[in-house]
Formats: sequence, C-alpha cells, structure tokens
Amino acid sequence: MSPPHARPRPISDAARAAAEERISHLQHGEGAIGRLGELAVWWSGVRGVLTPPQRPRLVVFAADHGLRNAGVTGRGPDDGPRLAAELAAGRAAAALVAKRLGVEVEVVDVGLCGERIPGIRDRRVRDGTGDLRLESAMSRAEAEAAILAGQAVAREATAAGVDLLVAGELGVGGSTAAAAVLSALAATPGKLTAGRGKGLDDRRVGQKVRIIDEALARTRPDRHDAIGVLAAVGGLELGAICGLCLEAAAAGVPVLLDGLGSTAGGLLASTLEPGVGAYLWIPQQSSENAHWAACRLLGQEPPTELKIVQGDGLGALLGVPLLRAATALLGSE
Repeated sequence: MSPPHARPRPISDAARAAAEERISHLQHGEGAIGRLGELAVWWSGVRGVLTPPQRPRLVVFAADHGLRNAGVTGRGPDDGPRLAAELAAGRAAAALVAKRLGVEVEVVDVGLCGERIPGIRDRRVRDGTGDLRLESAMSRAEAEAAILAGQAVAREATAAGVDLLVAGELGVGGSTAAAAVLSALAATPGKLTAGRGKGLDDRRVGQKVRIIDEALARTRPDRHDAIGVLAAVGGLELGAICGLCLEAAAAGVPVLLDGLGSTAGGLLASTLEPGVGAYLWIPQQSSENAHWAACRLLGQEPPTELKIVQGDGLGALLGVPLLRAATALLGSE
C-alpha cells in the first residue's frame, strides 16, 4: 500500500506535435537546434501548452539524519537548522539565484532537529531520522507521512498557479541516505553509490559505504517497495520530494530535480508511479559519483555537468533559464 495519489496527467500529443512543427521551421537541418529543441517539445507535451513557465517555485525540504554525528558528512551536526534559516532569509546561494531568476522560494521543515524556525513552513514528521547503524530510518507510517507532506505542498502550489516546481533538500547526513536509497532501488552495493558529499576523505567515504551495506543487510528492503526502502534507509526530505513529484505530475506540472538527494526522491516517486518520470527533468549532473547512475535510472541525461553538490536546488534552478530559452523558440509570449 502507498499514500493515495492520482495518476500523472496524460502527455498532450497535440501540444508536442505543435511544438515539433514550430521547431522544424527554425532548424537549418534536422536536429540543428539539438537538445534545446527537445526541451521545448518536452515542456509542451507535459504542460499541454506552448507558453513558457509563468510562475516557477523552488521548494526545499529540510530534514536531519541520525547519522549527523557518524563522521559521514562534512557539515557540523547542528548545521541543518542554520542552513535552512539562511535559505529562508534569502542569504543562501540558491536564494540569491532564485531571486535573480524571479523564482519563488519555499522552505519546508519535514524533519529538522530542535526548535521550529520562524519563516520556515512546519510540516515536521519527526525530529530527524534514526541512526542507520542501529535502526531503520523511520517507521512505515512516518515514511507515508513524509510523502503526504510533499503532496500537500505541491497541491497547494499548483492550486495557487505555480506551473513549474524546482525541488531541493538540505540537512545533515542526507547524502548517505540518498546513496542508500539508490543502492536499495538499484540492488547495488554502497561502494557504487556512496560519494564524497561535501568534501569527505577516503576514510570517511569508507565509513559511509560500510554503514550503507550493513543497514541494507539488516533491513533487507524490497527494491520494488518504495515506501519500504524509504522507511528502512531513506530520509524525510526524500519522502517529501517523492510526494511533491507524485502530486505535481498528477496536476501536469513539471519538476526540476537537483543532485543525488532530489533525484533519489524522484526515483522513489517513479517506483511508486512509473508515469511520474515523464514530468521530471534534471538540468545538471553533480559531482556525486552515483548521480549519473541515478539520472539514467530515470532515463535522464543532464545537459550540463556543473558538479554542484549543494542539494538545496541551486543546480536545478539553473535549468530555469534553459527552459525559458527553449520555450522562446515556440514563439509564444
């Protein structure tokens, strides 16, 4: 069983055909506009219109992890709330870029530790996840609650007229959870998914690999059961991104994903509902060694390799001007 969700809205073949026709008149030979033309056609199909995005919004889900004291992160154990507060106050890199691009920003607490933070939306399911060295990340009910939180955020956004969502995540210890989710879904060991995150050395990467492998051996989640995987080794922010993707696709609203964390959330959503993948786009490949594999599991080939590992949506935001350039080819105001 999974939280109730509607199926993705069908792709508009008529809008795709109209976009392809317009692009064909602009190219000096087939494929001359390359992936920019493909992007315009994709947008038209999922939105059902040829007009560019009018109201994009960055949604960043914030949550901490039980591994924040385990030596597998380059951040301090108490950095999650601080980073979330900086983003909400407009001081973080993603907030500065979003402002310049005219993208709204919403920060949602689904699992930070400590006091609630003014200016941040409170959808907290619990204070951080469990320590994967000792226990599962969360209960199945909590995993479902995280997905429902993301669905609610997306539902309210689309009802308000948001026509493009940009997904990000932040917290402490999240890259280990994202790598563990990828290992579970792809049935691969931790050595193929654990990366350096924000500057880990070889010893700490090795520690991350051991934690992932031992957690998966202990919990033995079914790779076809996305909620079971999330509960066993995931993060509350990953569940919320999963819910955001599910609800956005049902409303016919595309979602731009960022690095390994948000891509893992998209993978969970597409495992629950395969048609969701058609609504997801990953503009940049991060430097996490497994991000390329996660992208390909979603059928994605990011057009840029900017190696951004912030996770808070910065890399995904850079897809907004690319998308605007692509839709400019369609000739609509």
